[in-house]
Amino acid sequence: MNDKIDSEIAMALRQRSLHFWIAASQESYPAKITIPDSKPVNGIFIATDAQEHRVRINRLQTPLGTYDKVVLRGSDVDAIEFSL
Repeated sequence: MNDKIDSEIAMALRQRSLHFWIAASQESYPAKITIPDSKPVNGIFIATDAQEHRVRINRLQTPLGTYDKVVLRGSDVDAIEFSL
């Protein structure tokens, strides 16, 4: 019985996560991206894939320069802060 409840909770949380990412990708939000062992970088959040393995960012501003369009590996991102 607990397995059924656990899987229902997991499914509900996954749906909430997907709804969040869908809503976030409807607009181009300025974002601060935290990368491990690095200073935070800024850019415009565009989208992420369903598994959160890739994050699309435009105008990524780094200490080495600005990159017009990039795809970051999800495993390389500690956090994304949106400016709403």
